[in-house]
Amino acid sequence: MTTWSSGLELSYTTHLLLYVSGVWCVSFCWSKMAVVTEATLKNMLKQYKYRDLTVHEIMNVISRHKDLKPVMDTYLFTDGSTSDLVCLTGTIPVSYRGNVYNIPVCLWLLDTYPHNPPICFVKPTSTMMIKTGKQIDAHGKIFLSYMHEWKHPQSDLYGLIQVMIVVFGEEPPVFSRPTTQPPYQGLQAAGPPNREPAGDSSHSDLRIVLLGYKKAGKSSSGNIILNREEFDLKTSAQCVKRQREVADRHITVIEAPGWWTTPVDQSSELLKEEILLSVSLCPPGPHIVLLVIRVDRRFKEDERKVFQGYVDLLSERVWSHTIVLFTHGDFLGDTSIEQHIESEGEDLQWLVEKCGNRYHLLNNNNRSDETQIKDLLEKIEETVTENNGCHFEMDRKILQEMEERRRAEKERAEERMKRMKKQREMIRSQMMRGDKL
Repeated sequence: MTTWSSGLELSYTTHLLLYVSGVWCVSFCWSKMAVVTEATLKNMLKQYKYRDLTVHEIMNVISRHKDLKPVMDTYLFTDGSTSDLVCLTGTIPVSYRGNVYNIPVCLWLLDTYPHNPPICFVKPTSTMMIKTGKQIDAHGKIFLSYMHEWKHPQSDLYGLIQVMIVVFGEEPPVFSRPTTQPPYQGLQAAGPPNREPAGDSSHSDLRIVLLGYKKAGKSSSGNIILNREEFDLKTSAQCVKRQREVADRHITVIEAPGWWTTPVDQSSELLKEEILLSVSLCPPGPHIVLLVIRVDRRFKEDERKVFQGYVDLLSERVWSHTIVLFTHGDFLGDTSIEQHIESEGEDLQWLVEKCGNRYHLLNNNNRSDETQIKDLLEKIEETVTENNGCHFEMDRKILQEMEERRRAEKERAEERMKRMKKQREMIRSQMMRGDKL
């Protein structure tokens, strides 16, 4: 028996030392004799924000799926930061064509779990190969609608695993390696992968956020991108999320609430929080942020300062993931978008240059022109490639603080409703007593 630094006692069959992106990480392969208790899990997950909820869900899963075990390891995020996270690793039973196969997986739980979904991978052994598809990319990362639509408490870890079992039963994520091929030498054969693939030329999953003024054409642009009337053209004070399969891609679009000409420091806290929330609604983060601007409206110094203020809420790093999306392109007639940018002057030119000279013109009234969306998706994928396949990810501390404020506000609102309800009941009771007199 060996005691790990978490205080968890276990027996193990193999002790592996893995070199991951410049960092040596210790990983344990647990034997079936490992004993996991609620107390040891709580000790292991001291830094987790919602430790008790997370421990409860893990215990529920490992009591039903005996081949899954929790381990602590270092997760490397795409922005280069690292975090010690718990990972459920092992196999899940999948029935395929009358036979049961044990599919190796690893499910990383963020320290904000269960308010954010796990990051999941299949973990092929040396005798397996990944079968890429809509739910699995070439690096084994899992994409499921259940994860995209994650909402606590309706979504949970056990439910996610059940969805995996059903989906993998229809299309297995791995298959046996032909004996004529050399053994698989990648990291996944030795331990769970812990970062998004970089430089993948085919991005089957695209996550997009739309930002801009009110009435700029964000909802219309979202409908054109998804090739269906998914967004209501009425304005909303909250983020709206829609997704569907388009041209063999799973596309998620988040529309953030728009703003008028009010500078960010004079805007409501709700608006600023919703803009911050927009990039967390498509975990682990958007590949691209489209800055939506109408070409039939002026864009001078005041507009530029207001626009910059709202985008900067997401940090300076977001600019490398932005594209200016010009809407209402029919207004230009025979004028090219390049001529329009030049004629508008230095403020619009500054914005375009800030976005790395990435821009696209959309004619919202000509939805039959499929080439304009094809060209936009190509520009998005080029931007993703420029960022080495990495998505934009907000500082998790900022998001955690915002979530805490929102929960506190919700609790206060619920208390206020209770007080008002109690007050109304007292008034009705007094009125009834008065009627009797």
